[in-house]
Amino acid sequence: MQTYTVRFRHYDPALGRWLERDPLDYEDSMNVFQYVRSAPLNEVDPSGLAGGPVHHPYPLYLGGDPNQTCLQLSDDATHNKAHLHIDDAISKEARRLRIGRVPGESARDFQRRVWQGMSSRQRRSIIRESLRAGGVDDSVIDSHMRGICKNADPGTNRTCQRKRPSGGVYNSRGAKVGGVLGAGGAFIAVFDAQAAASSDPNCQRMRDALKEFTADPTNCDILKSARAAADACFLSIGEALGDGKFPCYALDQWDDLIGLCEVNCRKP
Repeated sequence: MQTYTVRFRHYDPALGRWLERDPLDYEDSMNVFQYVRSAPLNEVDPSGLAGGPVHHPYPLYLGGDPNQTCLQLSDDATHNKAHLHIDDAISKEARRLRIGRVPGESARDFQRRVWQGMSSRQRRSIIRESLRAGGVDDSVIDSHMRGICKNADPGTNRTCQRKRPSGGVYNSRGAKVGGVLGAGGAFIAVFDAQAAASSDPNCQRMRDALKEFTADPTNCDILKSARAAADACFLSIGEALGDGKFPCYALDQWDDLIGLCEVNCRKP
C-alpha cells in the first residue's frame, strides 16, 4: 500500500483519508480521520491541519472573482449561515422592489438579476453582514474587503472557475491558511501518482482527459468520453494495491466530477 507523508500526517489515497488523528482534534469535525470533509474535488489540505470550509465571501454564483480573498470558517453550519444571509438579503430586496421570477427563470438566475440591480454599496454591505453571520471578526473583514470585491462581475455565474485563489485564504481571526482547488484539481492530486505508476494505457488516457478538462472546465464531454478508460485504470490500480474497494470509490469520484461540471460549468 502506498501512502504519502504530508508534513503532520500520512495520507492513504486509496482510502481517501488520513491514517492519524487530526492534531486539531474535533475542531474541524467529529471525524478526526476525514480528509477535507470528504470533498476532495473542492478543497485540499496540504499540511493536514486545515480547519473549516473555505468560503468565497463574494459568491461565485453571483459574479465574485475566483481569485478573491477567501476566508476559512469554523464549520459547515457557519458557512451555511453566511450564504443564507446573502440569500435572505436578495429575497428582501426583491420583495421591496416587487420583483418576481419570469417564466423559465431558475432561482439562481433570479438571484443574479436582483443582485446585478443593486448598488455596489448594497452588495458590499450584504457581504459584510454575511461574514459577521459567519463569525468573522470586523477587523478581518475590514482588512480584506477590497480583495473580496476586487474584479467582481455582478450577476455573472463564475462557479465553474473555482480554483486556488491568488488572493489567499485566511481564517476568521486573520491568519493565513491553505486553499481550494478547481474542479478536477484535487482529483488529479489524489489519483495522478498511482495512474502515472501504472503501465495500463487507460491510465494515461485518464490523465490526459483530466488535464484537458482542467484547462477547459466547461467541456464536460471530455470526462464522459474518458469514463471507460478511467474505470479500467481504477481497476488496474485496485488490483495493484490489493484493494477491491478502490475502483468503486474512484469511479464515484469521477462521476461526481461529471455531475459538478454538468450543473455548474457546461456552456449554454
